[in-house]
Amino acid sequence: FEAYQTPWQSFRAHSIFLANNNRYAPLFTGGKKYQAWADRIGSSKHGGVGYATSPIYGNILKGVIKNYHLDLLD
Repeated sequence: FEAYQTPWQSFRAHSIFLANNNRYAPLFTGGKKYQAWADRIGSSKHGGVGYATSPIYGNILKGVIKNYHLDLLD
């Protein structure tokens, strides 16, 4: 774990971690649609890259993005 001075620094570090990790490389080959990205981030048992263990993680993530209109920040 690491401490950050600002939320932006934390978000940036997390983005760099995902982008530079071969395990998560498939997330960055499917275009810019957040729905496809969220579908592929979940459990490797269910076809995802294994970031999360929950088989419904992608659906939860899409719900949060939609609920708070976070797609407008992309």
